Amino acid sequence: MGSNQAIEAAVAYASTAHAGQDDKVGQPYIYHPMRVGMNLAHQRFSTDQVVAAILHDVVEDTPTTLAEVQADFGPHVALLVDALSHRGGESYKAYIRRLVRVPGAASIKLEDLADNFFPGRGYTAHPSTISNARWAKRLLERTVGYSRLIMAHDPSWRTTWN
Repeated sequence: MGSNQAIEAAVAYASTAHAGQDDKVGQPYIYHPMRVGMNLAHQRFSTDQVVAAILHDVVEDTPTTLAEVQADFGPHVALLVDALSHRGGESYKAYIRRLVRVPGAASIKLEDLADNFFPGRGYTAHPSTISNARWAKRLLERTVGYSRLIMAHDPSWRTTWN
């Protein structure tokens, strides 16, 4: 499947999975993962990362299973979606610490946070949510920075997850 086809398939899949869901300000929920995916595509992230960004909430917020994501989009996209899925009973900090161990997931989560807290959306988060997001953003930025440093000095690492 080509990159445009994979992205189109992810859009259709996520649109069906999130059908009828609204975000915290009453907009169709699918707008959120679409914005996250588009932002990554504009920054020329890998197709798998763009697809995972579009699918990042399907396992967490719909009846979709990780096995279904893997069957339809492959093991690498499933790995990213799994990393991006906050598990029941898992603290936010444990979730972020687990997520940063998966190459490519931190960049997606940074875009997710940027979209979640974009002032133009009209959503005002609880102070504890904002505090957790700031902590996560700092850790994610460090992780992404380290990844870029490694990729600059070890080209073989760059292709490991493409």
